[in-house]
Amino acid sequence: YIACVWFSLGNAAVDTGDTWLTILHRASDTSDLHYYTASFHWAMCQFTPSTNDIGPTNATERAFACGVVLVALVTFSSFLGKMTSAMTQLINLNAEKWQSEAVLRKFIRDNNLSKSSARQIWNTYRHQAVTRATKLRKQDIDRMMSLPVKLQMKVSVEMHRSALQ
Repeated sequence: YIACVWFSLGNAAVDTGDTWLTILHRASDTSDLHYYTASFHWAMCQFTPSTNDIGPTNATERAFACGVVLVALVTFSSFLGKMTSAMTQLINLNAEKWQSEAVLRKFIRDNNLSKSSARQIWNTYRHQAVTRATKLRKQDIDRMMSLPVKLQMKVSVEMHRSALQ
């Protein structure tokens, strides 16, 4: 739509003075396809860090160009902010895992454990992590531990009913 408005601005003022279209008409091909692609190229250049030899030549075109640049700035800033937020959330999701793995690596290194023992520790650690990720335990929920003891016992009985029978 921006390219269409840009073309319309240039086309509407052709008879009243210089516009980007009159300058383009003097310099090159005058086909409608060339005008449309030039308009589209100008619009894309407003949203990307690229160069363009087409620019506003009167106050109306300049005001529109300024408005488009402001919209592009807000759009790009919003996009960049959302991407940064998503990356931060992703990093935070894995931060606890990375921290616990770093502590485990330090423990193995500081105590000079054999490769065999280290491999067994890592296999067990990863197995426990998968088990923890697939089935939520009562201890994993902070609020569950603050429930009255009687209610906690009732929940435990229900959770382990099959083993108790």
